[in-house]
Amino acid sequence: NNLEGMEKLCKAEGILRSWIRLDACSRILRNPAIGMGSDAEDFHNMLIRTETTLNLNEMQTLAKTLERMMGNTQEMREKGTVNMDMDIIYWDDVLLKPKDIEREYYKTLIKELAPPLPSPKGEGEFGYI
Repeated sequence: NNLEGMEKLCKAEGILRSWIRLDACSRILRNPAIGMGSDAEDFHNMLIRTETTLNLNEMQTLAKTLERMMGNTQEMREKGTVNMDMDIIYWDDVLLKPKDIEREYYKTLIKELAPPLPSPKGEGEFGYI
């Protein structure tokens, strides 16, 4: 249900905060599921800006680990259930998910994050999740 979705996202944010520094977090926005059929439950979306010394592959592994911790499995996805989906949209000024920036949730929530601060060379990288 939708309350459960909000709770999972809040829990995931807390876990993520214990692993890496989060520079900014948007509010949680509920919107219709994308690409899951008309009877799918709404999605809950949130944007996070972070700066980390992890490289992109390490950050992707961290995101997938958190998805699994939140109960996400390939079997569930194949049945149309997504408990948690974390995408890295930008990494070190490189757009990785061009379709995502066209979505309404992104256009709404990105306004809530302050512009990213450039990382000093060699001091880590930043990305939007």
